[in-house]
Amino acid sequence: MMNQKILTKIIATTLAMILTLANLTVLGLYTSKTYATNDSLEAQETFTKDGKLEFDAYYVEENKKTHSLERDINDDTLKLCISTNVKAGYLSNARIEIQGEDGASANIKINKTEEQLQAVEKIDDVNNQIMLKQLNSGTQSLVEIPVTSVKQEKFDLSNLEKINNIKLIGNYVNSKGETEQIEKTIKVRNKWIATRKC
Repeated sequence: MMNQKILTKIIATTLAMILTLANLTVLGLYTSKTYATNDSLEAQETFTKDGKLEFDAYYVEENKKTHSLERDINDDTLKLCISTNVKAGYLSNARIEIQGEDGASANIKINKTEEQLQAVEKIDDVNNQIMLKQLNSGTQSLVEIPVTSVKQEKFDLSNLEKINNIKLIGNYVNSKGETEQIEKTIKVRNKWIATRKC
């Protein structure tokens, strides 16, 4: 009888430990996939096409470039900086898409502007896209796109903090005249702070 009680306690303790470790493992997998660290966001590779084309998307806070930002959900002064540098060849039919990570919707959207922006052909604020003019060899372009939080009638709490993919898609023509489709993604994190007012 005594041995059976001890055996039951050992089995119960072992099961509790296994369930706890399983929960921690799942939590660890979830957070490592969903949330990139600030260090990994800041260390993203910005070059594509053998270093002949550079693309980056970031915010500027306190005169420093950052890929992670925390702001009030009603802030409408935020600007996403899009930097493109064509060192050789040229870039044509290029667009920049703002998407959420893993095909999800983004938690930022382009805030419509009437301002003419250098290197920008057209801004499609409905589809969160920016069409670029042709960028020739030796062209460095820095465009500040006004963005704001995505607000919906029924607010999804997962939109308060998200990784967004800023994707450059276009045709790169090298110095030999050969055309290649390029695609480069830079990740930015947006965390929105919302306070409830009574």
